[in-house]
Amino acid sequence: MARELKARPLFLILAGLLFGLTFPSISWLFCLGIGAAIIYRQTWLAVVCFGVFIAGFLSLWRTPASILGPGDFSGRVAIHSFPNFYKGKNLYAFESLSGEHTTGILRVEPSVSLSPGTVVEVAGHANDTRSGSLTPSSLRVISSYRLLDWLVIIQRRAIDRTNELFGREDGSWVTALTFNFPSDLSSEEKSDLRFNGTYHMVSASGMHVWVIAFALHGLLRSLGLGRHWQLLAVFLLLLAYCSITGFHAPTLRAAMMWLIASSAYLFRRSPDGLSALSLSALLWLFFVPSDAFTAGFQLSYIVSGSLLLWFERLRFEGYKSRHLFEASFIAMLASEPLASWWFGQMIFIAPVSNLLIELPSQAVMILGFLCLIPLVGNVLVYVAKPLIWWMKWTTQLTAGFPLLLMNRYALPPFVLVLYYAFLLWVFLGQTPTLRNPFRKA
Repeated sequence: MARELKARPLFLILAGLLFGLTFPSISWLFCLGIGAAIIYRQTWLAVVCFGVFIAGFLSLWRTPASILGPGDFSGRVAIHSFPNFYKGKNLYAFESLSGEHTTGILRVEPSVSLSPGTVVEVAGHANDTRSGSLTPSSLRVISSYRLLDWLVIIQRRAIDRTNELFGREDGSWVTALTFNFPSDLSSEEKSDLRFNGTYHMVSASGMHVWVIAFALHGLLRSLGLGRHWQLLAVFLLLLAYCSITGFHAPTLRAAMMWLIASSAYLFRRSPDGLSALSLSALLWLFFVPSDAFTAGFQLSYIVSGSLLLWFERLRFEGYKSRHLFEASFIAMLASEPLASWWFGQMIFIAPVSNLLIELPSQAVMILGFLCLIPLVGNVLVYVAKPLIWWMKWTTQLTAGFPLLLMNRYALPPFVLVLYYAFLLWVFLGQTPTLRNPFRKA
């Protein structure tokens, strides 16, 4: 495995970058390591040291702004996100343009529709929260981008159309699965999803992107469409999906990984999941290095990277229905230990509940998109409703099983490192046989 890792400079740079971001104060010393590695002709070590050294520049250049503190606020802010929905409010990430450079979350009524790039003048009171929550008493739009405003309108119309077809109760499940808007789910339903370890299904993630890309690739391949056209079609569909989910970070990261990996043949290169994963992570961390220490970033890359490496290991060429089941199982193996460490829950029923709900949730997600087509949606709604009933019933059933609540640090980090090193060894192993199924194809 070490030989294969040394042959992937992008992975080595990423490993060095992550180490340097963890210990930025010593990253400058690794410029000496670059010279020493070159003298001793250890190219791979020089590449790692280069990644550590670059982390020092990113730590200074991309230092995040401070969070808005409690108290009264008045000034101009720039909106940096599509709307999120929580407790009957629209939430927008913003950055102040006047006074001290700060960031926060703007909480407004649903009737107020904003989009990224919009500049607004606000006055209000900021609460004492970790995110810098600002509730305005007055708000005036200064400027905006018409295209992004239009995308926000499309989002809202898609949700309204779904609720009209399915009703408010079932529609909340469809919008949660398809458009990453779980706020319409009841508090009991959200609790059940958390207790049985399937809450990730109602949040747009790498798994959603993979399902969409798999389904479209399989359809276009069966129709005999050329690989260049397949890539273009998947790119356009993923762009539409990222747009309608508000360009959430997990979907963008997963879409980047998929497109980088699947476009390798355009440059006459063999697909390499680990290099695609590393390039995507490097591009992301160049702009937002602080994301390396967030649960969303780590889970996105662990899950999407595991899926890339698994299907590459099998020399995956065809698209069959069983591959959706395999993708669900691999995603579960990759995410559960890290999620347990981040959220302090060891959910023993999670493997069972994921297997029972994953495939129906993927079907409902795709049907949710298709239901937006006029007339077609009126028919497909009757196909989706039994699946929604199954998901709701299974969620209530499995949520009643006990789970283990633990301190976040009860699981030592080195155990996670060993676990994911083992998964990496499995994915980069040799040819699998009946006696040794962990060998590479």
